[in-house]
Amino acid sequence: MTYPGGQYQGLGLFDEPPPPRRTGRIAAVAVAAVVVIVGAVVAVVLLNRGDDGGGPGPTTGPTTTAQPTTEAPPGEVVANEDAHVAYTVPDGWVASGGDPITLPSMSGLSISALAGSGEYACEGRDYSRGFAGSGTAPAGEINKVASDIAHAVGTDGYTGASGLEVSVGTPKAVKRTGDGGAGVDGVQVEATVTTSGSACLSTRGLVVVTVLRVADGLRFVVVNGDTEGGPADPPPVDRAALLAVADSARPIP
Repeated sequence: MTYPGGQYQGLGLFDEPPPPRRTGRIAAVAVAAVVVIVGAVVAVVLLNRGDDGGGPGPTTGPTTTAQPTTEAPPGEVVANEDAHVAYTVPDGWVASGGDPITLPSMSGLSISALAGSGEYACEGRDYSRGFAGSGTAPAGEINKVASDIAHAVGTDGYTGASGLEVSVGTPKAVKRTGDGGAGVDGVQVEATVTTSGSACLSTRGLVVVTVLRVADGLRFVVVNGDTEGGPADPPPVDRAALLAVADSARPIP
């Protein structure tokens, strides 16, 4: 599949015309004129509140409820004004104006307002240790939508590996407080990606998807990062940092 400006090669594998080729993960994140790509997996699950079913993908079971988020954590805020959702990335992550990402495994999903971290080169190609993005989720039952996103990101994000397993966990109910003070319900789900057969990709990654229910539909934030394997420098992303990005997801006016 071809993305704007290059040849898609699976979970961030991305060739820029003309050579040299650039590779990475599910999304190509342009940061300071550098293509930032991530090789992790994204997953989100929401409570069923009467939405119609969506496309194929796992459904989720019982959920637990987290406390509302009342203020954003420190770091750089990445706002998606089209989707009216925002998230915060920690120091060392850089927001970019890259083109939106689409996933072959999930028609109709577009990930934009991107940020990335930990660029590195391997065997003549460029990769990154993590990425985040947001957007408007397709209509459907919220838990299923979240699970579908997670599974699609995992599937499309690591196709550069000869061995790939994506395991989507059980979603939990969450509440978020937006900049205007109004609270919204949502769900959050984690997916673990395990890979083999590539000296450049991580052997394990984490995708966390947060889906929020707003008045006119569903909004999502996804964060994806390497947690094990890959090069020694830059090191894998700390799991707590990825969860902090996911927990910062909130609606904006």
